[in-house]
Amino acid sequence: MSLLQTQALSHLVIQASDITRSMEFYQRVFGYQVTMDLRDQPANRVIGVIGGLVMQILKARDPAPAEPVQMLAGPPGYALAAFSVPDIEVALTALRAEGLCGPEPAFAVGDVKFVFVRDPDGILVEVIQLPGGVKTLADV
Repeated sequence: MSLLQTQALSHLVIQASDITRSMEFYQRVFGYQVTMDLRDQPANRVIGVIGGLVMQILKARDPAPAEPVQMLAGPPGYALAAFSVPDIEVALTALRAEGLCGPEPAFAVGDVKFVFVRDPDGILVEVIQLPGGVKTLADV
């Protein structure tokens, strides 16, 4: 029995060196829909939704280093966010057209296919196709 009765992951928060630039990236690539824009307020953030998940973009205190850390080999903390898509090949074509990934094929682990991209601050984002049309790893 766990200590807490967890119901769901509520939301995701990222810290960006430039809120507008990151917001525009997530809108263009993942369809981020802003529901609350607080950039002109002391809270200095935007709140929106991607695929049913609420994501806040906050102003970072310090910009990210010029050279992002190697994939999944950074300091302790959250490693990435993953967004599911129905067809990884369609996603790859769109990402390549925007210069967000190279010609390499998607990684595959069993029936799961995925690629990684970085947002404007170098934050690692996974794009994943799950088998059987499911939308989250919890449903696999």
